[in-house]
Amino acid sequence: MINLRHVGLIVTSIDESYKLYRDVFGFIPRVDQIEKGDFYEHLTGLKGGIARTSKCYSKDETCIELIEYQSQDSIKRNKELTSDGFNHIALNVDSLDDVHKKLLEIGIEFINEPKFNDERTAKVAFCKDFEGNLLELVQTKF
Repeated sequence: MINLRHVGLIVTSIDESYKLYRDVFGFIPRVDQIEKGDFYEHLTGLKGGIARTSKCYSKDETCIELIEYQSQDSIKRNKELTSDGFNHIALNVDSLDDVHKKLLEIGIEFINEPKFNDERTAKVAFCKDFEGNLLELVQTKF
């Protein structure tokens, strides 16, 4: 059996990212640790690598791992809708209008306002987290 274990996001500050992923989306941190040493260096290929990692879980056990490098500077990359590679994370939300309002209050940038699809089966909006990662927010129950 193969299933998705987690999505890893490089962030500038885990504490800042908690304002979005924990406080608004409800991902609860279960493991918050400093990773370093032989195994971590072997795993990442980063000699002397040190990172704080926080595995955060939703009610259905979906996991987002926030990774804050402490030994290396992060490298900015192009994260646009048409960029090659991993593009976005889609999250189901109960009330997109409420989430939209909360995200605007904490300074999250939206690409578009929430809008129903043509079939009116989903209300959808795209935004960017604090590092510019694209998030698709979807409400399907009304």
